[in-house]
Amino acid sequence: MQKEHRISRTVLARGILLAALALVVYGIAPRISGLHQSWRVVLDADKPPLLVAVLLLAGTFVVAAMIYQLLAMHRLRFRDTFLVQLACGIAGKLLPAGLGSLGLNATYLRKHRHRLPEALAVVSVNNIL
Repeated sequence: MQKEHRISRTVLARGILLAALALVVYGIAPRISGLHQSWRVVLDADKPPLLVAVLLLAGTFVVAAMIYQLLAMHRLRFRDTFLVQLACGIAGKLLPAGLGSLGLNATYLRKHRHRLPEALAVVSVNNIL
């Protein structure tokens, strides 16, 4: 009898996650040298306009979370939705055409009792808005 060798889903998921992490590090590592210059610009900037910019940036994530709460078919906790929107802000920069944020929002909605068509409808309506 031959023993069947199969890779479990957990091992496969961890391998994919490790490969994605390696790609992110590969993409970010060359830019770390410029991080010091960017930090210097932030420290030298006028503080009031910088504070306004940070507050407006944070406001976009708050508004995005509120919109998803309004569009969702099932109740979503604001804190969780806000954190997902922060993560989408990062994921949207890593994958082309905002696919990272679209996928992350759809996955989040699926985990919160939305069927796939419902999740896709919410994400689509949000993007149309």
